[in-house]
Amino acid sequence: MDEAGTPFCVIANFDTLDSRQDTVRDRDSMEQARAIIDQRIAYINDRSIGWSREDV
Repeated sequence: MDEAGTPFCVIANFDTLDSRQDTVRDRDSMEQARAIIDQRIAYINDRSIGWSREDV
């Protein structure tokens, strides 16, 4: 999704079912972090503070 300009990618796999966590990847830093499903939106919001539409 990098070509489409998607700033974050959420990856769920079979481990997600047991751990209730998925992986969030940041397009710009290439950082990957595990996030609890219920906290995923807060995780992404925290990392996108100060962005404008032009930044995406």
